[in-house]
Amino acid sequence: MPLDAICLRAVTNELNNVLAGCRVEKVYQPDRDEIVLQTRGGQGGPRRLLLSIAAGAPRVHFIDAARENPAAPPMFCMLLRKHVQGAKIAAVSQPAVERMLTIELDTTDEMGVPCKKHLICELMGKHSNVILCGEDNRIIDALRRVDGDLSGKRQVLPGLFYRMPPAQDKHDPFTVSGTGLEAFGLMVLPYAISVLCTAIGIVPLMVFLAFGRENKKQRMVRILSSWLSIVLLNGVATAVYNLTGLENLYLYTALATAGITYVLVKNLVVSVQRQKRQMSVVLYNKTVSVPCIGLLDSGNLLTMPLSGNPVHIADAALLQKLVDEKTVQKEIPYRALGNPHGKLQVYCMDGMKVETEPAKFCDWKQVWVGCAENGVLCNKPYQLILHASVADHCGCTKDPSQMTKKLRKEKRNVFTV
Repeated sequence: MPLDAICLRAVTNELNNVLAGCRVEKVYQPDRDEIVLQTRGGQGGPRRLLLSIAAGAPRVHFIDAARENPAAPPMFCMLLRKHVQGAKIAAVSQPAVERMLTIELDTTDEMGVPCKKHLICELMGKHSNVILCGEDNRIIDALRRVDGDLSGKRQVLPGLFYRMPPAQDKHDPFTVSGTGLEAFGLMVLPYAISVLCTAIGIVPLMVFLAFGRENKKQRMVRILSSWLSIVLLNGVATAVYNLTGLENLYLYTALATAGITYVLVKNLVVSVQRQKRQMSVVLYNKTVSVPCIGLLDSGNLLTMPLSGNPVHIADAALLQKLVDEKTVQKEIPYRALGNPHGKLQVYCMDGMKVETEPAKFCDWKQVWVGCAENGVLCNKPYQLILHASVADHCGCTKDPSQMTKKLRKEKRNVFTV
């Protein structure tokens, strides 16, 4: 994880306590984005300081193991050896609220005159860099040269004067006064209010407009899911933007994350709802009883034409175990998707028991069961599709008479899965 300015302040203080007064003994460049300074003297004896400007994890810290170095050192490594090797580290400092640190070096020039040089480490994601500057703050060279084609605002080239990255008008939490704290509070307060309004007001309102009135448990689950989706969406989009720096990609990532989250949440909700609607059922006829799994389906509105008794749909293999030559059977019309004028063979069973609660059964006498056709129940985790009116007895609707009223209003034999 990239260092922020506050964490880098702690690292800078530790490096300053350990390295102040040490000398740079060796300089290595084991990788294109890494510099290793081997020091001697000071606390703890010889040390190896790693300066990494890798886009994914720019950092500065001590290492124990020696890195494998190329046979021919790169040009920047040779330049550092010329200017830095043998120099004394005067201090390690950090500009206020910036993701960068400066190693101040006491050394001599080509004529042996004492002078100061600055090794600046900018740890800013893909814009990270290691820059060597002279006493007059003029750039000697940089690990990554930035010309006008790469940046129109700030060039990093030998011979130019070093300029700090563009200021972001941040308050320094380590030096801020009482007045500064008030100003900081005024800056944070609008953002905090907007977050609270979104979390407490906008998200619950969106859930209410989308799903209407629900019980408290369902409402809280949907609100928490919405909050989680927002956090996930913003986190993924921000991470991609920080790694790539492409603003358009931020929008595309946000849309892609939103779509993936919607599909995953939808499938999860459907799966949970189906599991909750599955019940243990025992069908019995004469002396035979067969246990099975039934699915409570609000789309099953099949009824007998004259009596209006509900009709359940069972797998053909299940019915074979229950039906004999004495079983009453009839043929009723029904309508379904793709078959508006269908005929269904139904059988009268002696009864059916449905487990509505653990160890609690509802018993129905003289139930009608239709034989599923066209592979409706093939490869399903259930073998029976219960009629929608079963919800009245199982407490699966908010109003126990809601489904019965629906059946009376429909007066049509409809079957959907």
